[in-house]
Amino acid sequence: MASITTDKLAGGRLAARRPVEAGSRRLALLSGWRRFSISRDHQFGFVAERHDSVVELSEHQTGHFVPAGTREAVAQMMDRL
Repeated sequence: MASITTDKLAGGRLAARRPVEAGSRRLALLSGWRRFSISRDHQFGFVAERHDSVVELSEHQTGHFVPAGTREAVAQMMDRL
């Protein structure tokens, strides 16, 4: 059986790196269930890149991989930013 997977830590780093390279100094992170390894790995990579760039993480919300949860999480982030 063959399978293909992604480097989730690198994906998290890349997700933070691009806005920083574009000049952003404050970042927000929207993730899925925090208990899932994919969410944790993305978060760890994102936070590691942010630390390396000395950029503020302004907000972190969880959307739980469902549209309603994502809408609510984004609304909460927008209220706080």
